[in-house]
Amino acid sequence: MEHLSSPEDPQDAMRQPMPLAYIAVHDKTPMMRLLYASSNIREATQFTPSEVIGRPAFSFIKTRKVGEYKEDFGHHQSDSVVVRNTVVNAKDGTSVYMRIIHFSCDDIAFNVAMVYPDMVGLPGSAREARRRMIEQRCRAQDTVYRCSRRVIQACLVLERAEAVDSVSPLGARVVFASRSFELIAGTESSDVQGVAFLSLVATEDVARAAGFLERVAGERSVVIERLRFSRVCAGEQESHVLVEVMAAGSDDGAILLCRPISGLGAGRRSGDGYMSLEEIISSDAETSDIADMWHV
Repeated sequence: MEHLSSPEDPQDAMRQPMPLAYIAVHDKTPMMRLLYASSNIREATQFTPSEVIGRPAFSFIKTRKVGEYKEDFGHHQSDSVVVRNTVVNAKDGTSVYMRIIHFSCDDIAFNVAMVYPDMVGLPGSAREARRRMIEQRCRAQDTVYRCSRRVIQACLVLERAEAVDSVSPLGARVVFASRSFELIAGTESSDVQGVAFLSLVATEDVARAAGFLERVAGERSVVIERLRFSRVCAGEQESHVLVEVMAAGSDDGAILLCRPISGLGAGRRSGDGYMSLEEIISSDAETSDIADMWHV
């Protein structure tokens, strides 16, 4: 991390780092057992995936936040997207402040945990100012976003692209697709698994999609893109559907949340609180409580 030109300017300090994102998946039972964690969870919490898998997701949450976590991410929640601030206990007992983007597909809960930027290396005054601000904001605004509308959304998990360059000329392949993907592309999830992601995209958007995957592999935070997917309809000619894709990468691969673009235009919000994925995690003051440091 670069040193700041002005050690007494906490606002400049808050604009420096990007958040680290890792992936965690748990079931929707009352125990909320972790089924998967990406390898970079260690960078954020000091725990390895093997140390967390099988344990309740809420067992890592600060005690005062456990009830809120269960309420927001428990088995009774719909398939909408929930975004909330929370505090996780690292392995050494320190507090890790993060924003969790949570969604469910096929009774499995997927979480993209975005860790508030590291304070290590900042001047003392800036580090303390940031710590106080993050803690105050996390307490004041726990649930950042929740939509009451049930939306069509699907999850895709891709393998690590570097491992298949010589096998698949179209790059990373799909290793998991939720059943709900059929509602978007008209293709059963079993027919999608093992298929290169780029082959699911309309020909005219392949270059854009390839660039998107490169960004996912190279960036530490969430990446969003709009892509046209090929849609197969029984008895009809192939068509396209515009889909908003939110992705987070790790050393193990990437997880993608796919949602058809709503009829609402960008920047418009419906009465039930629907917003696009880009709006949900944008730096807009309405959806991001720490706008200056949340460049996603």
